[in-house]
Amino acid sequence: MQRTKHYHFVGRNQLGQTLRGELDAINKTLATICLHQQGITVKKLYQKPGVITQYFYPKRLITRDTIAFTQQLSTLLRAKVPLIQALELLNHQFASSRLKPITQAIYYDVKTGLSLAQSLKKHPSHFHATYCQVIHAGEVSGTLTILMCELAKHQSIRNRLNQKIRASFIYPLAILSITCLITVGILLFVVPAFEGFFASYQSTLPKPT
Repeated sequence: MQRTKHYHFVGRNQLGQTLRGELDAINKTLATICLHQQGITVKKLYQKPGVITQYFYPKRLITRDTIAFTQQLSTLLRAKVPLIQALELLNHQFASSRLKPITQAIYYDVKTGLSLAQSLKKHPSHFHATYCQVIHAGEVSGTLTILMCELAKHQSIRNRLNQKIRASFIYPLAILSITCLITVGILLFVVPAFEGFFASYQSTLPKPT
């Protein structure tokens, strides 16, 4: 199976509005076809360097958008809304989000016969393998709604933990930065003053200084 690539695009919809977004596809041709099927005329389609895709996008697996997607989809499924209709509602809900191209592609794939897990696997930069496996297990066992709720809770807890970890680094980094500034200030302003003081007594600073 060919690995999908992450593309960025700029295009216009049928109303003439300029759209910017991202999508995953095997190549540019299929990416262009996918966008045309969504009613988007492509003006620019480009792929960021592989290093950025490899090292930065995996870190964005749990984002506000993906958490919101999971939470809202689980809420709709709990309300007994059919999956395709729920995805259609989410497609409109994320109209101004970075996930807009992703939700459109997922909705189209499920509507044309793919399972939800299969459609999510096409977007590994947003939905990791474990996430897709949980969705697959829910579809096979008939417990998709329950597992979606658990995924939403897990993502929220993980996101809060990540925020606490980032916040815990702010204070030490601030202290370290201030310490470095003070040290540089001493070396640039205080030490030269002592040098002049010693020079007035026809003496030199010690070598360590």
